[in-house]
Amino acid sequence: MRPEKPTPTPVQNIQNEKDLLHQIAAGDAAALEVLSERFFPLLRAEAFRILGDRDDAEDVAQETLWKVWRRAGEYDAARAGVATWLTVLTRRAAIDRLRQRQRHLRLVESQPRESTEVAPEAPETVLIRSSFAPVRRALGTLPREQRQVLELTYFRDMSQREIAQATGLPLGTVKSRVHLAMKRLRSSLAVAS
Repeated sequence: MRPEKPTPTPVQNIQNEKDLLHQIAAGDAAALEVLSERFFPLLRAEAFRILGDRDDAEDVAQETLWKVWRRAGEYDAARAGVATWLTVLTRRAAIDRLRQRQRHLRLVESQPRESTEVAPEAPETVLIRSSFAPVRRALGTLPREQRQVLELTYFRDMSQREIAQATGLPLGTVKSRVHLAMKRLRSSLAVAS
């Protein structure tokens, strides 16, 4: 009769986060999922505290978990607890995202603005330009982040992928901001007409 092999403990039953990190370092995706269930709300809250944007906070928390997947073997229990290590990784990623956002805003703001003055032109041109006034007013009601992606899309003729690269935002965030901005513009213009 052969001796029985010990049955491995299901990863959900591992209470010690350090053991979860060892499992993740060994390539156990289920351990990452358990760690994510335990810490994602904390990571998202920490990112939101720094960034003030829910979408960015979600992205940063997700990026942190991907870093953990790639770098779990670098965790040193002698230097910090697991929660502290995860929070530091999140804080660094959020600060990097904030710096990227600020660099981009400086770049966009350094670009020359279009003049809003109407030059003396043919009456039909003035009539066409005056029809843009409600659009300009509706744009002014959008949150800064949404207005920014619309301006880059329509006034600078950038694709959403180019906007993501230029701003350092995830492509999904750019897409959702454009979608939300267009939805708000439609409803603002429907009310105005």
